[in-house]
Amino acid sequence: MAHDCQLDHPDLVLCSPAVRAYATALFYIRNLDINLSRLQLEWLLYESFTPTLVKVLKQQPDKDDYLWLFGHNPGLSNLASYLTGEECDYLVTASYICLELKEDSWSSLNAGCASIIRYERPKK
Repeated sequence: MAHDCQLDHPDLVLCSPAVRAYATALFYIRNLDINLSRLQLEWLLYESFTPTLVKVLKQQPDKDDYLWLFGHNPGLSNLASYLTGEECDYLVTASYICLELKEDSWSSLNAGCASIIRYERPKK
């Protein structure tokens, strides 16, 4: 499940149904010429906390190696901290973090199973 994280085309894009999250996902999909069929609205991402986000990720098929997640804070920041075992800076709007998982299966996700490959936040 490791990727270089140059915003490669994802196998799947999971997105909260909230307007801003959906608009952001569509922006990336359109500008990077990604097939819209890869976008899946996931109601459980709306204002979710770490246990729910982990549950959603664990349910993903292993054929989908590279996944994008569009959601909300503090849930996404807390998820990144949980998966990496590091305190992650608060993910501000339009920032992204790319993680490399040490696991071969989404169902095997657990605390500390990932490392940060790249973290970008908008310039002030």
